[in-house]
Amino acid sequence: MGCLNCPQTEEVLAIDEVMYNGFGGWSLLKNGEYFYSASPSEDIEWDKYPKVKDFEKMAREDETAKWEIEMTLPLRGALYERTGRNKWELKSKNNGFA
Repeated sequence: MGCLNCPQTEEVLAIDEVMYNGFGGWSLLKNGEYFYSASPSEDIEWDKYPKVKDFEKMAREDETAKWEIEMTLPLRGALYERTGRNKWELKSKNNGFA
């Protein structure tokens, strides 16, 4: 059933979604390998975390690669795949790691 109090996992990731890390968070994968993930121990101000649009800029530098964004949170998780310019679609979701 999953978390009844968690927000809905969107089918398409908003381009302005913040890619934070803390107790869980977001990572960028390139061809199935971790390409970027902020360390939870880093002291980063909220407005300094990258957004999906920043990951999109990285992906445009290598259009032939398979780009994915992974959300790993305690009570929900998801994997989004880049399917076109500014378009990151839900590929799979799960109940998180807790």
